[in-house]
Amino acid sequence: ADDYRQKTKALIEKYDELTQSLFLDMFGDPVTNSKGWDKKTLVDIVSSEQYSLKRGPFGGSLKKEIFKETGYKVYEQKNAIKKNVKVGKYFIDEIKYNEMKAFNVNPGDFIVSCSGTIGEIFQIPVGAPEGIINQALMKIKINEELLLPNFFESLFTYYIKDNIFISGSKGSGLKNVSSMKIIKAERFIVPSIEYQKKYVDLKLNLKKQKAQAQDSLAGAEDLFNSLLQRAFKGELV
Repeated sequence: ADDYRQKTKALIEKYDELTQSLFLDMFGDPVTNSKGWDKKTLVDIVSSEQYSLKRGPFGGSLKKEIFKETGYKVYEQKNAIKKNVKVGKYFIDEIKYNEMKAFNVNPGDFIVSCSGTIGEIFQIPVGAPEGIINQALMKIKINEELLLPNFFESLFTYYIKDNIFISGSKGSGLKNVSSMKIIKAERFIVPSIEYQKKYVDLKLNLKKQKAQAQDSLAGAEDLFNSLLQRAFKGELV
């Protein structure tokens, strides 16, 4: 039972490796752009809507005394890290929300962690609570005629996070979020939408297979723990 459990864990790790390998196989190294894709700045590929690329407000804009028990959600760093809109306990009223419209988030927007655990990205799903980002986040709304969200998420994960978004020597521990000037000016690959779609289809298929493996792992964990308890009780003799 333990052998089955460990092999299932290893399979899940392989799916993560395969997803990254798929990206590099199809698009090459985005840093060197070995396949010669067109390149655009982040400003060029975000939506034309106002405030499509925005760092969170200064901390003084969200003092503890303004928070309410209910209302409009204040999205935090942990929402991006845990990929979950439900975590968090801070809310603001409608008056404050309207004052801070520049920082609001909508389904389809990406939020990115900018403090502590830097560079974790999460796309706000349909049905998420209305709200704003706090000072530890950045929001990005992509122009989907240029980049598909699923492709952009991979591009960010494998390239922008380490090469554009984070400043400081790798492994030094002295990492900070790059200035907005650097982030806005950097250019990165923009393959054709058709090729992006091919990648996204393959990526989603791998994600589906990984989910099946995760379900198997949950069953393997239950089996192992059940056998372990029975063994301690002497019921396997």
